Amino acid sequence: MLDGRVLAADDPSAAGAAAPADETFALAVGGTAQAAIVPAAEANAGSPIAADDRLIREYLPLSTGGQVRAVVGIWRDAAPVLERLSLVRRDVVVVTSAPP
Repeated sequence: MLDGRVLAADDPSAAGAAAPADETFALAVGGTAQAAIVPAAEANAGSPIAADDRLIREYLPLSTGGQVRAVVGIWRDAAPVLERLSLVRRDVVVVTSAPP
C-alpha cells in the first residue's frame, strides 16, 4: 500500500505491519520503479531477512488510470547476483589482458 503497510508476505507475521518508508519508497509512490543493492541493515524490509550482507531491494509501483494504487516491495539476497558479477569481471580482465 502507499502507507507502507504490508498486505502480503512470505512471512505471515509481517502482514499488517508497516515497513519503514524512505526516499526510494516515496519515489515509487510517485510512479518511478526503484531497485538497488543495499546493506541488509538498511533495507527497510519490515521484518528480518536471512542474507549474508546485502539485499536487492525493489519497489514496483502498481498503477491504474495513471494513478499509483500500491507499491510492491521485493527484498532478496544479493549474494548470488554479486557472485556472478564477480565472475564476469574476472572474465573481462582475462580477455582484455590476454595477448592478441
